[in-house]
Parts: sequence; C-alpha cells; structure tokens
Amino acid sequence: MAGTPVTLFQGPRGSSDERAALLFDGIEPTQVLALDSLDELLFTVDTVDGTFGIIPLENNVNGEFTGALSRLILTTEHCMVTQVRTLEEEIGAYGLVGNVIPREALVNIDILPKFSRALRELDVEALPAETTFEACKAVIQRGNPEMIAFAPKAIAEGLGLVPVIALAHHNQMLRTRYGLLQRDPILSSKSSRSTFLLWPKDDSVGTLSTMLEEFRVNDIDIVSLRSFLFALDSSHAFLFSVNNGLLDAKLQATLKTLVGQGVRARLLGDYGIEDLLPIDTTVEKVRMLDGIANYEAEMARLQGGKA
Repeated sequence: MAGTPVTLFQGPRGSSDERAALLFDGIEPTQVLALDSLDELLFTVDTVDGTFGIIPLENNVNGEFTGALSRLILTTEHCMVTQVRTLEEEIGAYGLVGNVIPREALVNIDILPKFSRALRELDVEALPAETTFEACKAVIQRGNPEMIAFAPKAIAEGLGLVPVIALAHHNQMLRTRYGLLQRDPILSSKSSRSTFLLWPKDDSVGTLSTMLEEFRVNDIDIVSLRSFLFALDSSHAFLFSVNNGLLDAKLQATLKTLVGQGVRARLLGDYGIEDLLPIDTTVEKVRMLDGIANYEAEMARLQGGKA
C-alpha cells in the first residue's frame, strides 16, 4: 500500500462511515476502501504502514459506541486517534412520490429509534436495511409507491427520491462523531484534549484516589472518567479524557510519575470523549438531595419509612 495513504472504513459502500471519511484532512476520495469488519480494519491499520482507519465513536441516538472503543483498546498495539470529526445529516422519509401514505419503510437499524414513534402513528411496517443508501436503492428497484426509505437528503434526492409529505415533520438530525485512526502518529503540540487508559497493577482501596491526587497536584483538568472491570482477574482500568494534549508537559509529568508507581498506560489519542446528548435543562431542575434533612428523609423512604 505504498504511495498515497489508503483510508479504510467498515463497509458496506454507501454507509455513513464512508461519507465521514471525506471530513478528515488529507484523505483522498479515490483511496477510501471498505472492509468487512471492525476487527479487520483495526488489524490492518495497526500492522500496515500508510493506512488510516475511520471508526465511529458515538452518536446522538445510541451514545458512545463502547464496542468500537473496546476493540481499539484490546486488539491494537500502535493505533491512536489523531483527528475527530462530526458527520451531521438530516434524516427524513423519501419515496417515489411525495403525496402518499406509506405502508412499508426501509430503515437502517441504527437510526430506527429516531423514527419508531412516527412509524407506529401511521401503522407503517419497518423493514431493515443495511445502510440508508441501500434503503433508497431498494425503494427504486421495487417500484412500490407505498414503500419509503429513511435517509439523508443528499443520498435520497441524489437517487431521484422525493420527500414524503406525511412524514416531513418527523425529520431528525443525526450527529455521529468519528475518529481517524493512524499507526504511530506524530502528535501535535497544539492539541488540548486527550484520552488514555490507566491500569494500576495494585487494584486495591485507595488506588484511584492516589491517581486523582497526582492529577490534582499537576493541575490536570479531567473531563471524563470511567472504569472498566476486567472479568478474568477482577481488576479495574480507568479511561480518562482530559483538557491537556498528550504532549502537554504537565500531563507528561503526571503520566511518567504514575507509570513509575506501577500504573500501566495506554495512550489512545489527542481527542476527548464527548457527550452528544446535552441535557436540555439546568442542574437545579434535576431531582437531587439538598441538605442533611432531605438526605435522611430519602434514606428513610428507601427503607420503607423506617428511620
């Protein structure tokens, strides 16, 4: 694969993963190739020089794609995420004619939750489609005016389909954040976010607080922290996202200290795990326990009214 870098995505052709590839800097459209599985993509990027990989990190339907992140951590040695981009597409209902009450709808299973209510209201049967592109092609090939596809406007109208009037008010915005994978990348000193996994050899009470104290001392701003339990030995690893790039001197000092204390580290890239599902409220509107009296009343309630 010498010459122009090859960019790989998990197929099939016409998927949003393929469209996302064109959002990244330095990607040649003619060198974007499909692979059959995520594991094949990760293995290829991890072992073959001159390849990039596109992986979905999260979207506003399903949240974080923990499977993709887990496979990245567990099956690669050299891969890191070097760029992050968001593909934003308005998904709507499209058919052969606009003025129709549909009876069947081809919809990709990943976006079905966005439209299940609309389909129930109109008593429309949902049929699975591998991609939104394939859904649109199937509508055209079958020639049934009562069959529709849910797809991005650019894909549907590019194939000659028109918006279905009865479902026009159910259009939904789908936002998916993708990462660009690279083997042994050259990091940028301009990056201000990073993600990494820390796995203490001594998994005991106080281990996490000891690590957090090191972050505090070095003024590292933690954005996200979650733990993973490895079932075979019941040990915990901790996934951090911080407001410091991997080349930041303070973060380097922190990680060097922790590694010296027996903590194993896996650097995953100069990107942050983001939240695509912002809560449309203020914290004051969330039911929380405020004050000792309220806390004691809640505990009494949870014990069946016994103080």
